Amino acid sequence: MASMIRARNWSNSDLGPISTWDNSLLTTVNMILSIPTPVQVFWGEQMTTLYNDAFIPMLRGKHPSALGRSASEVWTEVWPDVGEQLESVFREGKSYSYNDLPLELLRDDGLQRGYFTFTYSPIRDGGGKVVGLLNLTQEVTETVHAREATRRSERRFRTLVDSASVGIAIGTISGELTYINPALQSMLQYTEQEVAAGLVRWDKLTPPRYAAADLQAVAQLQASGVAEPYEKAYFDRNGNPVPVLIGAFSLPPDSDLGGSGDIAVFAVDLRKQKRAEGMLLQSEKLAAVGKLASSISHEINNPLEAVTNLLYLVRLDESIPQQSRDYLETADRELARVSQVASQTLRFHRQSTRPTRVDPSSLVDEVLQLYNARFANSRVRIERQYQAGVSLTCYEGDIRQVLNNLIGNAIDAMRNSGGCLTVRTRRATDRASGRPGVRITVADTGSGMPRATLDHIFDAFYTTKGIHGTGLGLWISSRIVHKHRGFLNAYSSTTPEHHGTVFQLWLPEDLAPSAREAWHEEEVSTEPLNAAVRRITAPEVAEAAA
Repeated sequence: MASMIRARNWSNSDLGPISTWDNSLLTTVNMILSIPTPVQVFWGEQMTTLYNDAFIPMLRGKHPSALGRSASEVWTEVWPDVGEQLESVFREGKSYSYNDLPLELLRDDGLQRGYFTFTYSPIRDGGGKVVGLLNLTQEVTETVHAREATRRSERRFRTLVDSASVGIAIGTISGELTYINPALQSMLQYTEQEVAAGLVRWDKLTPPRYAAADLQAVAQLQASGVAEPYEKAYFDRNGNPVPVLIGAFSLPPDSDLGGSGDIAVFAVDLRKQKRAEGMLLQSEKLAAVGKLASSISHEINNPLEAVTNLLYLVRLDESIPQQSRDYLETADRELARVSQVASQTLRFHRQSTRPTRVDPSSLVDEVLQLYNARFANSRVRIERQYQAGVSLTCYEGDIRQVLNNLIGNAIDAMRNSGGCLTVRTRRATDRASGRPGVRITVADTGSGMPRATLDHIFDAFYTTKGIHGTGLGLWISSRIVHKHRGFLNAYSSTTPEHHGTVFQLWLPEDLAPSAREAWHEEEVSTEPLNAAVRRITAPEVAEAAA
C-alpha cells in the first residue's frame, strides 16, 4: 500500500499533493502502514479514506478504488448504521467501540451479513483539533457463527438432557451434585432449588450397603474415567429406596457441562423392572402351586371313589345293625366333605366353564354347611340376613370358592375368642355405572386387621397364618371377582369398642360378554384387580356390618 499511496495523484483530492501533507497526516499514514492488523483512516472534512495492506481483504471488490475516496462513498451500504457515529467523532471528538456488530456489506456476491469488532478514535493536530479518525477493525464473522453453532448445540443438548427419561446428574467424586435433570428430580422427589442450594449429595442418597460398590466405581473413574454400570439404590426424599442402574464417566476439564473433576452419572429407574421380575416369580410360583394342587386333588379323588363305592356295597347288607348303619351314614357324609374339599382344590387349577343362574342365599348356605364343625368348636354363631327373590348369573364354582375363602378367614379371626358371623345377601346397584347387582356381606367380630396387614391382604402369597396359610385365597378371590366385573371391598377396625372385619362382595346380576371366560385364561398378573381396600373407623365397620 505504501507504493500505491505514493504513486496516486492526490492533487485533485481533498488532501492535496503528498508534498503538502502536514506532519500529523504523514505520521498517521506511516503508522498504519506499519501495523500488521487491519486499519483504515478517514482524514479531513471529506473523510478521505486511507488504509493499510491488512485492510484490503475487508474491502473485497472496493480495492483499489476506495483509496482517496470519501467514507460515505466507500461505505454507502452501511452509512445509515455508522455514518452518524463517524461524523460525531469529527464533530465532538467522541470515541466509539463495537463488539460483534452485524453489518450488511457489499461483497462479491452482493450484500452479505458480517460481524465486526472495531473502534473509532479521533486524531488531533498540535492544536487539539480533530483532523482525522482512526478505525481499528477485525472481522469476527466466523467466530460469531462458531459461537452461535456452539450455543445451538448446547441448547439441543440441554433440551435432550432435560427431557430424557433417564436420570442424569452432574457432580463431583466427593459427593456434591450441581445438576440433576427433571427425570432424576421426579425419581428422587427433590427440586432444582434444593440441588442448587447443595442440599442433595449422592453419597448421602446411597444406602450403606452400596458403599463398597460406590468405592469401586470411584476407583474406576479415577483410573480410566469410566465406571462400569452397576445396580444400586438411592434414597428418595421420603427415605424410600429406589433401585437404579448406574453408569458414570469423568467430564473433560474444559467441558461446558462441568469443571475439572466433575462426573456425569446416568441412572435408570428399575422399579418397574423389579416389580415385573417379582410378578414373574409369583406367576411361576402360582403355576407350580396350581399344578401341584391339581395333581394332589386327582390322586385323592381316586381312593375316595373306591372307599365311597365300598361303603355303598356294605350298606346294601340288610343284616347290619342300625347302629353300624348310622356309623356308615356318618362315614359317607364325611367322605362327601373330603371329596368336596378335593374338588375345591382342583378348581384352583381348573375353573368353571359355564355360568349358571343361582340363588346367592343357597350358595352361601352350602358353604356354611361345610364349616358346621368349626363353628361349634370355635364358639361362632351364625346370623343369616337374606333378601328373598335375589338371583344372579355367575360361575357358581368360582363364587363358591370366594365365599369359602371369606367365611374360612372369618372363622380363623374368631377362633380363640368366639363371636358372631353375619352373612347377608341383598340387591344393590353399582353407583359408578348404575348396573344392578347383588351384594354379599361377610362380617365377623374378630380382633380386626391393622393397617400393615390390610394393605396387603390381596397380594399373592401374603399370609398371617404362618405355615397354615398359603397366601393365595384372597388373591385368587380378587381375580375371580374381577373376571365377573365385580368388586370386593374390605373394612376393618381394631378398636376395643367396635372390632372386626367386613368383606362386601358386589356382583352384577348378569355377566358381561367379556366375562364369559374362566378367570385363569386372562393375562397373568399377581396384582389385585378391582379389590378396593381401605381401613375405616370403628363406627363405619359397625355400619358396614349392619
